[in-house]
Amino acid sequence: MDHVQPRRAPELGDWLRAVKPGMVCGNFISASSGFLFASAGHADPGLLLRSVSGISLLVASACILNNVIDRDIDLLMQRTRSRPIASGTIPERHAMLLSAAAACSGMFLLGPGLALALVLCGFFVYVVLYSLLLKRRTSHATLMGSLAGATPPLAGYCAASGGIDTAAILLFSLYFLWQIPHFLSIAIFRIEDYAAASIPVLPIQIGIPSAKSRLALWIVPFSFAAILPAVLGHAGTFYMLAAITLCLIWMTLALIPEKNDKTWSVRMFVFSIFILFSLNLTIFLDRI
Repeated sequence: MDHVQPRRAPELGDWLRAVKPGMVCGNFISASSGFLFASAGHADPGLLLRSVSGISLLVASACILNNVIDRDIDLLMQRTRSRPIASGTIPERHAMLLSAAAACSGMFLLGPGLALALVLCGFFVYVVLYSLLLKRRTSHATLMGSLAGATPPLAGYCAASGGIDTAAILLFSLYFLWQIPHFLSIAIFRIEDYAAASIPVLPIQIGIPSAKSRLALWIVPFSFAAILPAVLGHAGTFYMLAAITLCLIWMTLALIPEKNDKTWSVRMFVFSIFILFSLNLTIFLDRI
């Protein structure tokens, strides 16, 4: 007679993994940058903390729902098969309750207003359009994911400013355009996982060499978006010099020949994180 090994009880680390802490932390930083960018050196610390915490909780809620939706394909990928929701360590019902609690807490902290409306739009795009409807059907899902990923900094900006202006649109464009080469680098070095789960990412559809060329091309509009805030007077010389330097380095890395596609894509992924962190830091330093 076969005996089924009972699943272990979830631990604190399992609950933390369920919210995708790396993604939540990244959005916490980007929302903070958006808030500080709008504050122009006169940030209200209490409002900053409430706003970015509320945004981050709603991001965490969306990430949990994404894990619930993706639990079947997560089991097919080496990178994700041990995720606590996919493996059954955290039951689906408990995950949904945690998501609801995080969402309610986030909405309470943000309060009614434009920032909350923007985050809820991003929530819908990420959970419904990206995760539920498009991810398994088309490589264009990346565009939906990029729209959702650019929402937290815009919401942070609006939490401080109360409205959308030219600077807010520039900030949103920068984050949207960053998401695409960032995700393409992941899709290239994780191509076996995506193929195993039948997820139609661009490197599978058009081949890795063409995907590498597309990634390099996307750096061009990103570079313009990164520099425009300074050109239009929304950021200073320090920011402009940093943005130009970082974008040139990123493009150079993309164009350096590398036979090993995984080495190339990991290099591009790491620098994509570095350039976004550096631009966030530069925005902060430029505004104090």
